[in-house]
Parts: sequence; structure tokens; C-alpha cells
Amino acid sequence: MYKSVLLFVFVFCFASISQGKDLSNREKAKALDKQVDILFEKLYHTKDSAAYYEVLEVLVKNALLCDYYDRMPDAKGRVRLKYRVKNKQRLSPVIPKIIDAGMYEYRRRRNQFAMENFVMYIECCASSLFHDQAHQLGQTAYYASLLAYGMKEYQKAEKYADVALKDDVYAKDAAEVKLLCMKNQMTEKADSTKYLIALLELHDKAPENEVYYKLLMDYFSSPGYDVEMGQFAQDEVRKDTTNKYAWALLGETQMRIRQWDEAIRCFERSVAIDDGFVEALYNLGVCYCSMAAECRERLGKDEDNVDEKEKQELTTLLEKAKIYLENVKQIDPEMEIVSWASPLYQVYNALEQKDKAAMLKPLLDNE
Repeated sequence: MYKSVLLFVFVFCFASISQGKDLSNREKAKALDKQVDILFEKLYHTKDSAAYYEVLEVLVKNALLCDYYDRMPDAKGRVRLKYRVKNKQRLSPVIPKIIDAGMYEYRRRRNQFAMENFVMYIECCASSLFHDQAHQLGQTAYYASLLAYGMKEYQKAEKYADVALKDDVYAKDAAEVKLLCMKNQMTEKADSTKYLIALLELHDKAPENEVYYKLLMDYFSSPGYDVEMGQFAQDEVRKDTTNKYAWALLGETQMRIRQWDEAIRCFERSVAIDDGFVEALYNLGVCYCSMAAECRERLGKDEDNVDEKEKQELTTLLEKAKIYLENVKQIDPEMEIVSWASPLYQVYNALEQKDKAAMLKPLLDNE
């Protein structure tokens, strides 16, 4: 209720001043400065946090408006700043408290009010009245971008992320918010291309950033991007032959087109770099399972004339699949990374290892 009254006072004063046809810019600035005097007196005597921040909000808005009219030329075209120094001196100590107000509202889960305070601080920093108060601009802009993103106001979130990008401390986090905003606003091919270019540029600058890499994987995993995914993977391998993720990605592109031998070669390179790389080990098992399935299909077409060599090949493929999948089981027993139970169960059955298959059956029932 108190805040509503204060905002009403601010709106009323603003309407009266701005609509007064007989008031000059100088008179409007004087009237607003008087309001700032009154609000400062009220601020100093306000002990309750919520009431304090509400008074502060109206005070700062009046001060910014006062400075606006103070900077306007008079009837003779002259600009004479009368209130700038005075307001700058007395407001400088309280401007950082706008951020405190934002955090206070955030802790109360009033995100809209929190963002309004953060945005007010950003506007203060943009004003010539407070430009030297911008010490926490990057941090505040980042907070505002996060809140706006959470409210699905993606254009606002991107706008404030752009401000935070200029701060070295928050640039990385702000870039992630900006990318997520771009991703959620993609409606046309041009938007998609713009997003990909921005993401690739950021990935090149910070190849160690797993967020950028994951976003790229999400992008390339969409239907219709197999060629782009393959090109990206090849570029990554050329840039760094010790990048296990690049080799794994290149292996996945080969799996998509059923080039099992080439996929296996890529995953083996990945595992050679990190022998505990679960995803690559799992994909090696899947590749051998797929090759075994194709071999079984060939054998099934000519059951009366089965080639013993091909039967041995089938067994060999299944044994190799089993080695990799059992390795994955040992590293990831709770299946927190990959779901190895189903392919390993099929391999055990194909190799007629019924006891081992039976032990996995409860895991399949829980999937």
C-alpha cells in the first residue's frame, strides 16, 4: 500500500510538472528538486527496509527527471546546470543501495520488482548525473538479464546481457544468457544462422567452455544438420588432435551414416586420449553391436548355406561389443551417464550367456 501511494505521488508530480503549460524547464527542475529534498528527509527517517527502498525508488526517479529538465535550454537557448552538483553529491552514497533494493526483492521472490531496481541502477549509470557510479554495472546488468530470461522476456534479457558483456568478470556468463535468448527467439533461417555464427565465435574464443560446446551439440543434433555437424567435427579435430570430444563427435557423425569402421576408428582415438571416457566406450560397444546385427541379418538370409567364417565373425563382433559394454558397466554402474543395460543384455543373449543376461533383467524392468 505504501509503495502504491509513493508511486502515485511520483506520477502525480510528474504529470503536474510535465503538463504545466506555464512552467519553464527551469521551473520544472526546481519543483522536482524540491520533491527530492522532501524525499531525502523522508529517507533519512525511514527505518523499515521495505519502506526505505520504496522511498529510494521514487527519490531517484525524481532526481533523474530533475536532471533532465536542468539540462534543457531556457528560452534563450542557454543551458545552466543548477542542481547537478548538489544532487550528485547527496545521491552518490545512496545509488549503490538500489542494488541492495534489488537483492532485497529477489530474496522475497518478487522478481519483477527486483529487476525494476536493477534496471534503475543501469539507467542511473547511463545518466551523466551518475556515470561515475557504474562500478557494479556489469554485475547488475547480468542479474537483470537472468531475471528477464527467467520471465521469458528474451529481448530485455539480451539487451542487459549486452551491457554485462562489457565487464570482463561477467562477460562469460552474460554470453551464455545472450546465446540462450537467441536460441529461444529463433523463428527464421536467418535467426538460426546468426545464432550459430555467434556460438561458433564464442566457442573459438573459449574452446574449454563446456556450455558453448553443449549448445553446439544441441544445435547440430537437430534434424537436418548432419552435414554441418560433420564439418564442425572435422574442423575441431584439425584444430586439436588431442580433443577427445572432437573425435567422439566425428565418430557420431559416422555412426549416423552407418560407417561403422570409421566410427570405431574415431572413438578409439577418443578413448586413447581418455580411457575412462564413458560415452566413447559405450559408442564403441554400440558400433560393434550394430555390425553384429548386420552380420546376423546376412546369415539369416541364407540359413541353409551358412559360412562358418561369417559365424565366427559374428561371434567376434559380439565379444568385442561385450568387452566395451562391460567396461562401461564397471565405470558407470548406476547408469548415470549412459544406459548400457539393454545393449549388454542383448549381447549376452546372442552369445548364449543366459546367466549373465538373467542378472541384468531387473535393470531392464526398472528402465
